[in-house]
Amino acid sequence: MKKLICCFSNSNNNRLKVYCIDQEGLKLLKICLYKLSII
Repeated sequence: MKKLICCFSNSNNNRLKVYCIDQEGLKLLKICLYKLSII
């Protein structure tokens, strides 16, 4: 069973997008962490 990492990205005004990825999606994880650091 793979671990899922979920992160939130606040974009398009008040719309909140959620990204859920597995451990193999490290590139997307870095993008999510970068967006989370801005909020």
